[in-house]
Amino acid sequence: MQVSLDFFISGIESGMNWMIWPYTGSWTWDEELKEYFTEMTASNDTILLGWDMADSGYIDHWTNIANQKDNPQSVFAANVVSAHKYVFSRKKRRSRWNNTTTTTEDLATEILRLKNLPGQDMIAYGGATFANALVRTGLIDEYHFIVNPTVLGKGVSIFTKMDDVLLLKPTSAKVYRCGIIVLVYQKK
Repeated sequence: MQVSLDFFISGIESGMNWMIWPYTGSWTWDEELKEYFTEMTASNDTILLGWDMADSGYIDHWTNIANQKDNPQSVFAANVVSAHKYVFSRKKRRSRWNNTTTTTEDLATEILRLKNLPGQDMIAYGGATFANALVRTGLIDEYHFIVNPTVLGKGVSIFTKMDDVLLLKPTSAKVYRCGIIVLVYQKK
């Protein structure tokens, strides 16, 4: 998840225009970070999404980019398209996307079921509400924070409404030329 130095995923008023790469427009990360991000996505065969993100164009956007072979984001996008997507919703909905299942099942129950299936790892992309719900399940094994060199002062966090303290152990930290620092933590 992309975050600011003060660990907000978006500003109250500034939205996401503070990110070095806000997922639209040119891919302004350095080549090494692009490679890391693309490989991380390729190592997963399942993507978890909240309905709001899927419905706001996430799947359509990356499907379109995957078809633009001259676009430097096309390899990352192809990984998104090829992974099976599980879209979580509170209301029963029908998927309009290929390679996608929508579900109203309990988030923790469904994630445990998916974790027990054969295959590669899963990765989650989502906004604050979905990410916070995932955090509160206690089922996230590893966190990858893509820290932008920006302080927002106030904003939206994925660590709200926590029922308990979340203990993490750092496994890596890497500074990239574009100014991003990637911090990786595992559940303690």
